Amino acid sequence: MNLALRYTIFSVVVLALSLGLHYWLLNSIYTYFDWNMNVAFHIVVFCLAIIFPLGMTLQNAIDSKLTRTIYWFASAWLGCVILVSAILLTTQIISLIFFIPEEIKGLVVIASFFLCVCAFLYARMIKIVRYTLKSSKIKKNLRIVHLSDLHIGPIYRESNLKKIVQITNSLKPDLVAITGDLLDGTARYRELDLLKPLNNLKAPAYFVFGNHDFYSGEEKVLRLLKATKTKILRSKLVETKGIQLIGIDDSENKHHAPAELKKIKFDKKKYSILLYHRPQGLNKCSEEGIDLILSGHTHGGQLYPLILIDKLFNEYVKGMHQYKNTKIIVSQGVNTWGPPMRMGSQSQIIEINLQPQ
Repeated sequence: MNLALRYTIFSVVVLALSLGLHYWLLNSIYTYFDWNMNVAFHIVVFCLAIIFPLGMTLQNAIDSKLTRTIYWFASAWLGCVILVSAILLTTQIISLIFFIPEEIKGLVVIASFFLCVCAFLYARMIKIVRYTLKSSKIKKNLRIVHLSDLHIGPIYRESNLKKIVQITNSLKPDLVAITGDLLDGTARYRELDLLKPLNNLKAPAYFVFGNHDFYSGEEKVLRLLKATKTKILRSKLVETKGIQLIGIDDSENKHHAPAELKKIKFDKKKYSILLYHRPQGLNKCSEEGIDLILSGHTHGGQLYPLILIDKLFNEYVKGMHQYKNTKIIVSQGVNTWGPPMRMGSQSQIIEINLQPQ
């Protein structure tokens, strides 16, 4: 499926869902506050429902400060609608069991929007998550910084990338692994120097494609990365710092990563790390003898209630896991996609310390 058709289908689905969600949410709010639902109500529903699809379409067509600002507000509003709707739906379900006065429901609406403000602020706080792994295959200490889902584009700009690079350098890594979605996929990326802050990384950086990098356009991503020293791994193995680093492009096919890994010859007596964006098919990959898999994609669910359904689509959602002899680490992402908000997840940079057994 080409990008134009994919984008059209996505836009239609988003618009339909947005209309339904806005109608339900505003209908609930109007009912709580005993407001009249007249023609103006339906006009408000329609206007608010098209904000995100319109903002996304404008940003995809024209990359400017104006369209980026519109897209930011559109994404922020979408996040508010999702979070407030989820809280109100939860309240309504609880009210089927316990009596809740209408006045309390009104306060829940107000409190929900306050939580939205908290979600905006929380998304900006990047936490350093540290793991220490020991193996007899490791001959000397090695520190890896794992970055995923930076989504550089209309919301997160060059200044954000500079901040991430500064934090990464402060951790003094031996190498940096970027497991996809470096770019957001909703911009034309005219600035060839957008990713140049990556050149300030003091350790060698390795990158694999995520789904949003493909949405951005494969050639565009390659062109932008040419202006950096970042090495791209595409079904490729490199030996560096005493380990084997393997990178595979993202795919919606859960059998893709295991199939590609079978084609790559690696020494099972040496420590091996697989970089793959999507945490799908990872258990099969582990059966090939990989020691460590680094992944991202999920954002840890990012925002309630999405955190409740993320597990349905991915083998792992966040944190460190073990399957047989393989450690699997799934990042919740440095930044966000769509709404610049988090509730029930955290923005994170992962530090992995490999040590001899």
